[in-house]
Amino acid sequence: SKQLKKFNAHFFFLGAGFMILEAVGITRFALLFGSTWIVNSVVIVSILVMILLANLYVEKAKRINIKLMYIFLISSIILNWLLKADSYLVFNRTAGIALSSLFLSLPLLFAGIIFANSFKEAKDIPGAFAYNLLGAITGGFCEYISMASGFNFLFLIAIGIYALSYLGKIRLRWRLV
Repeated sequence: SKQLKKFNAHFFFLGAGFMILEAVGITRFALLFGSTWIVNSVVIVSILVMILLANLYVEKAKRINIKLMYIFLISSIILNWLLKADSYLVFNRTAGIALSSLFLSLPLLFAGIIFANSFKEAKDIPGAFAYNLLGAITGGFCEYISMASGFNFLFLIAIGIYALSYLGKIRLRWRLV
């Protein structure tokens, strides 16, 4: 089919980047505060709150500067890469969890804004969603790179993946055949 020949790199790499950031966030929280259901709940709630805020922002904003959102996204990933996991341990447990939740989920706010705005503009909704899901699966496989490189290196991989997503956004579709 004609549709199968068009690879939607933008949505594919958005899905891969999201999965990598989610895995790094959950792992970093587990290292800092233990792998309890409360810690995992805080991580998941902070991710969902950022996604909700991203959707509300896209709904209310008149115009969104996607290039600026990518700059904020990459900058927030670099911030997380520079902040070592143990830097949150100087605070009491509640403040440490709150600050690490904020900083670790901040890239997901910007990625969520990019995704929601792009999804709103998408002409092929099922195709965009399918490529995003395939990207998320690929991002899950990319997590295994951390076994050789460490989890902090996944931030750098996420930067590269989101750069590819931006290139996919400005080129829209890449031909597979």
